[in-house]
Amino acid sequence: MTAATPTRIQRILLALDTSCGDADCLLIAVELAARLEAELVGLFVEDQNLIRIASLPFVRPVSPLTAMPTELTLDTAERELKSFASRAERHLASAAEQRRVKWTFRVVRGQVAQEVAAASEANDLVAVAETAPRALALASMGRMVREAVGRAGRPLLLLRPGVKTEGPIVVVYDGTPSTDEALDIALHLLIGIDAALEVFLAGETAERARELTQTLRERSAGRGTTLRIHRFPSTEFAVLRRALVGMNAGLLLMAAESPVLAGHSVDEVTRGVPCPVLLLR
Repeated sequence: MTAATPTRIQRILLALDTSCGDADCLLIAVELAARLEAELVGLFVEDQNLIRIASLPFVRPVSPLTAMPTELTLDTAERELKSFASRAERHLASAAEQRRVKWTFRVVRGQVAQEVAAASEANDLVAVAETAPRALALASMGRMVREAVGRAGRPLLLLRPGVKTEGPIVVVYDGTPSTDEALDIALHLLIGIDAALEVFLAGETAERARELTQTLRERSAGRGTTLRIHRFPSTEFAVLRRALVGMNAGLLLMAAESPVLAGHSVDEVTRGVPCPVLLLR
């Protein structure tokens, strides 16, 4: 098998904010960094909006366990934030050291989207994980993601609690530079793994599909990975989503500007998809 060319993703920013808790998101980011031989940079943002809300005397959040109002003070909020940051750092350290991934972790306070966008400038990919206590879920994760996408100008990995990565890797391919990169990353991730790469061609004519198939075979030649190519007449995201669910996909890679995503928000893309989504720009 021909040695794979390293991808441009050498540093992955794992952005954590106050949304919901799921250690699997951390594990997925670590595994991706290990497979890409990339450094993982953990960033926990203490949302200053949450701190500001906690300082208001009339705010009484509702407990997700009892459905009763609970007391939220500035001291309580800051303790919760520090506690979560410490747990996240411990989990990241343990997982990264097991997979021999170089890692760092830091905590900042500010506007979540602004801090993530600023930190992304020194990194090659931004992984956004929903990983914080439900009791602190006062900020919109969807809004943070959308703002980070607009500001960062970097590839974005969207992680959700409860999704796994054991299934096949899927690339939505249309021959653009972004999908060429998606293909290269997918092939790199499959090094040493006995699994086919599932490639979706969406909305392409029969003639164009033949051209893309030839390009795919040329770009993957000598990489030791079998391609399974699926042609979909429609670019409707719902059609591809059903296919992803049917094959229990483990990771989806596609261009952020893909016609398949036209008219869909980031939240809509991740909702109902059984796997993490890597958007290339």
